Parts: sequence; structure tokens; C-alpha cells
Amino acid sequence: MRFVSADVETLDLGRTFDAAFSNAALHWMTDQPAALSRIRVHLVTGAAFVAEMGGKDNVAIVDAALEEAVRELDLDVPPIRKFFPSVAQESALLEAAGFDISLMQWFPRPTRLAPGRTAADWTRMFRSDVWAEVPPRDVDELASRIDSACKDRLQDDDGWFIDYHRLRFVCHAR
Repeated sequence: MRFVSADVETLDLGRTFDAAFSNAALHWMTDQPAALSRIRVHLVTGAAFVAEMGGKDNVAIVDAALEEAVRELDLDVPPIRKFFPSVAQESALLEAAGFDISLMQWFPRPTRLAPGRTAADWTRMFRSDVWAEVPPRDVDELASRIDSACKDRLQDDDGWFIDYHRLRFVCHAR
């Protein structure tokens, strides 16, 4: 068995494979049609493509809190880069890229953060490009506003969690 790691949007390996797998990566691709097309080009007819990615409503609460806090503080930061499609959107993209879908599931998957971690901490990791542009004088205030906005919806007696929603699919190259 051989595994390959590469930039899928420009993938050109010069050969085909019997299967492809993606876990929590496709929603980071800025050009989804190109990514899916390049995956298809590298699969033999009938090959399976199995993936799980962020789906519609993924991290909506925590992203909205970050976006609102950035606006309130009038910070000049890049927009949040994300692509969280619905079942219909991803199905259409997969079919246009040359896949037949045999399974497509969307489901909420609230995910507990490590003890002592907050919603703001999560944004520091997964929205690091935004945080990189935050002036040091505004870091604590931004974190405080994010946590305050999320507290009632993303914190319980056991700590903080993030509002993940996943999209999982199995399809085959036609």
C-alpha cells in the first residue's frame, strides 16, 4: 500500500490510484471544484473516494463570535477562510467532478475541548491567520469577547466544546 501527501488543488502525479481518503481537509481547499477534479483524475474508474469534512453550520457559533469581536474592535484582519457545504452543495460538486455518490451524511458532532481550553483558544489554533494580524494590545480583549459571546452556548458544567458539524461521504469515480 502506498500513501501520497500533496497539494490536491494542483495535484499531478502522473498515475492513478484505487482509492482516495480525506479526513478534515477538504473544507480548507479554497477551490473545491479544482480539488475534486484533481482527485478524480487520479482515480481509476470505480475507485472509492471516502471523506469527512466540515459541513453546513460547522463551527458557526465560534466563527460568528470571532467575526463580531473583530468588527467591534475594528481590527484589520483577513476574512475567515472556510467552506462548509450542505449535502446538496457537496453532492453537486462531486457529481460535476465525475463521481457517483453512494453515501452522504451530515451530522452535528459537538467536540469537547481539553480542560482549561476555551472557544478563544480554539480560534487561536484554527483561525491563526486572523490572530496573526491582531495587534498585541488587542489580543486579550479579543479573546475575552469571543469567550463571552460563546459561553452560554458552548460551555457547560464539564467545560468548553466546539460546535462541529460534519459531512461524510463515500463516492466512486465514474
